[in-house]
Amino acid sequence: MVSLVSGGVSLRSEAGPSGAPFVLKAGQQARLSPAGISAPHPFDEIAVGAWRRGQIVFYETPLADVVAELNRNRPGRIVILDETLKRLRISGVFKTDAPDEVIAAIQETLPVRVQRLTDLLVLLR
Repeated sequence: MVSLVSGGVSLRSEAGPSGAPFVLKAGQQARLSPAGISAPHPFDEIAVGAWRRGQIVFYETPLADVVAELNRNRPGRIVILDETLKRLRISGVFKTDAPDEVIAAIQETLPVRVQRLTDLLVLLR
């Protein structure tokens, strides 16, 4: 994912049509993948830049995506055992260095039961 705050940047993908460069403008975001470059779209600069302030921001984010992000930044694994829970939504601003606070917020605000088997394995039911 490329999110541009100011200026412009040229993106090129070998998979794109003719390999021609695509110019991303300030305030736009695009995803680069093996299939090519996605269409540009606006993004929330506060949410995208939150990592520079030591924060992570979720706006009506599916629990599956929240857990995926926590698993990137936390030792061990958080596992969702019930498929229906993955679609629950969560919003909030959290400290990136305090993933257990996010787990506590999930337990307090959603119909989710948290079971800690060890410090490295947390189950959501």
